[in-house]
Amino acid sequence: RLFGLYVVVTIHSCRSSAFVVTLNRLFLLLADRVIVVNEDIAVRLGLRAYDVIPAFLPPVHRAKELPAEVRQFVESARAHGRFLLCANASKLTVYRGEDLYGLDLCLELVDTLARQRDIDAALVFTISYPAAGNPLYVKAHELIAERGLAERFCLHNEPLDLVALMTYCDAVLRPTNTDGDALTVREALYLGIPVIASDAAQRPEGTILFRNRDVADLADRTIAVLKGETSLPAACGDADSDACVSKYVDLYRMACNPPDHS
Repeated sequence: RLFGLYVVVTIHSCRSSAFVVTLNRLFLLLADRVIVVNEDIAVRLGLRAYDVIPAFLPPVHRAKELPAEVRQFVESARAHGRFLLCANASKLTVYRGEDLYGLDLCLELVDTLARQRDIDAALVFTISYPAAGNPLYVKAHELIAERGLAERFCLHNEPLDLVALMTYCDAVLRPTNTDGDALTVREALYLGIPVIASDAAQRPEGTILFRNRDVADLADRTIAVLKGETSLPAACGDADSDACVSKYVDLYRMACNPPDHS
């Protein structure tokens, strides 16, 4: 036991090099309990003893104002009869040479819908971490200007209440090229909002999948959802959420009153 403490480690993703993965495995030998958010992470780390618990707690429903820029964009989209989509990134970054959070895919999607399809949509893409000067951010702004997408694509670079934004949306996108157990996906499912995500990771039941990094397939899935041609699950309901909460409460109780291994 590390410093006489009962140690619980939760792993939300596994994108590290082989060397770092090896270090993580050695560190995990000191843990009393190892929690992963999906089976894929356990396989990558070669774990034998672990528990799978999604990193999800039900979002608190509360009225919260959207930032003025986003609110005006949403109101304009609705006034023009456009469907509204949203996606998010904590920090713009690259994984295996590609845009991890799929900002580029979102831009291509909106451009495709505007030019070639009979569905008109607008999209809000939020980035929590400051992105000024980031090559992906700069390129996105250039594409928005070049393709005349300012009325259809809002790139918001400040934290906001994503759950509040979701309640205005017709669908939520998660076009990542790798993932752990995305809270964005589970929150959308909990609220009963269609969520379209890449097949780059294990996704909860009810998620609508598209082929990773395939913008044509993303467009097809999005159009089918917006046209009502896809069977959609009901909101997850309280049962699944209560189960997640119960498991974490049990973990805290065990950490406070650990079993005696002496």
